Amino acid sequence: MEDTEVPGPLLKNNDEVVEAISNIDRIEKEYNERYDEFYDRFCSIEDGNASQRIYNRLWK
Repeated sequence: MEDTEVPGPLLKNNDEVVEAISNIDRIEKEYNERYDEFYDRFCSIEDGNASQRIYNRLWK
């Protein structure tokens, strides 16, 4: 996955983490569109029933 595909900033040390947390409102606004794109690409079919589907396939 390229840096351009991640849904938020890549933080490399504690100071960057603290800075991002301190400015969470700005981070949320800045990365909102990228987060939505990431979610649509990788998480959109997640419905919380994956284990149930596996169970049904194996034992029913």
